[in-house]
Amino acid sequence: MARIVEGTCRECGKTIRRVSKVPMLVECDCYLYCPLCGGKMSVYKPDLTPRIYRTEGDYDLLGEASSEATVESLFVCLNHDPPHYSTRKPMEVMLK
Repeated sequence: MARIVEGTCRECGKTIRRVSKVPMLVECDCYLYCPLCGGKMSVYKPDLTPRIYRTEGDYDLLGEASSEATVESLFVCLNHDPPHYSTRKPMEVMLK
C-alpha cells in the first residue's frame, strides 16, 4: 500500500512530499532559484572553454596540477546589478 513519504532539504528548509511504497532519494530544486530575490536563475555558459584560459600548469613547479580542464555549472540571476552568480548544487533529500 502506498503512503506519503516526506523529507526536508538541508539547504532551503523546504518540505518535499511524495506518494511511495518505500523510502526514496530525491533532489530539491532550490539550487535553481536566486537566494537574494527568489527568481529563477538561468544557466551561465562562458564564452571560452577552460583549455583556452587555464594557466595553473604553467606555474606548477612540482608537477602536481591536473592536466584536465574542469568547469563547474554556474547559474546567473540577471535581476541584480551586478548579476548574481551561483555555484549551488542540487541537494539530495531522503524521503521516509
